[in-house]
Amino acid sequence: MHLKEFFSPDAISLKLEGSEKDEILKELITLLKLDEKSEAMLYKMLKRRENLGSTGAPPLEVSNQYLPVLGKIAQFAKEPDVPDRLGALDSADAFLQLLDEKGV
Repeated sequence: MHLKEFFSPDAISLKLEGSEKDEILKELITLLKLDEKSEAMLYKMLKRRENLGSTGAPPLEVSNQYLPVLGKIAQFAKEPDVPDRLGALDSADAFLQLLDEKGV
């Protein structure tokens, strides 16, 4: 499994406008281009999951299948050069190329 498999160029935004967690979450959901009802349902589900607590010691449940993906994201983010390189990206394709280069 590679992180690149979970992204498409049209669902990547390098210029999020929100400054609060909820605003940014809504912006990210909008990138998925769902209908209004589906966006609202996804937002509600994500907020409910957030209220359960950290994903670092999640409750045992079948729906925790996203945890390997979170692990890959954490691995990627811990690389020393990644934060600066992310800040310098100018396109979705450059982001996908960085994921390829890092092999995550």
